[in-house]
Amino acid sequence: MPSPSPYATDARLRDGTLVHLRPLYAEDEAEFLRGFAALSRESRYRRFLDSMPKLSPEQVTYLTHVDGKEHVAWVAGFYDESGVEHGAAVARSIREHEDPTIAEFAIAVADAWQGRGVGKLLTEKLAQVVWQDGVRKWRATMLADNVPVQHCLASVAHEETRHVEDRGAIEVVYRLHAPRPAP
Repeated sequence: MPSPSPYATDARLRDGTLVHLRPLYAEDEAEFLRGFAALSRESRYRRFLDSMPKLSPEQVTYLTHVDGKEHVAWVAGFYDESGVEHGAAVARSIREHEDPTIAEFAIAVADAWQGRGVGKLLTEKLAQVVWQDGVRKWRATMLADNVPVQHCLASVAHEETRHVEDRGAIEVVYRLHAPRPAP
C-alpha cells in the first residue's frame, strides 16, 4: 500500500460516528466493487446518470487506479468491530487537460450512509487536498434535483455557472473557497 497521506484524518459525523478519510488506493478495488454492487439503482443513477447494473473492467480500473494528482479520489470509511475497514463514500476530482485549475467533481455515498453528513465531510477534505495542488474550480454534472450533492458543493464553493443538460441533468461550475486554516 502507498505511504499514508499527510491529509488523511478521522472525523466524527453529526451522530458521533467515527469515519476515516483517506486517499483511494488501487488495493481498494475489491471494496470499491462491493460498494458499487450495494448501491441502489437510484443511487447508481444519481452518480452515473445511468442505472448501470455493473461496471466494465476498464471502468473499474479507471475509477480505482488513480494517480493522486490529475485524478484524485478519496474515501470515507469505517471500521467494523473486528477492525476491517469498509467504504461509506468515495469522491473524486479529475483535472481537465485544457485548464488544470478546473476539475470534474463526482461523489457517491452508500445508501446506508446518505443523509448523515459523510458526503459533506468527504467533499470538504477533497477540496482541501486539490486546492493544495492548484485546482480552483469544480465542474459537476448531476441531476437537477440532487440537492444533497449541491449542498456538499456549497459547503466548499460558490456556484458560478449552471447549464441545463438533457435527461434532467445540469452542469454546474463551482469556484472553490480557499481552505480554512486548521485549528
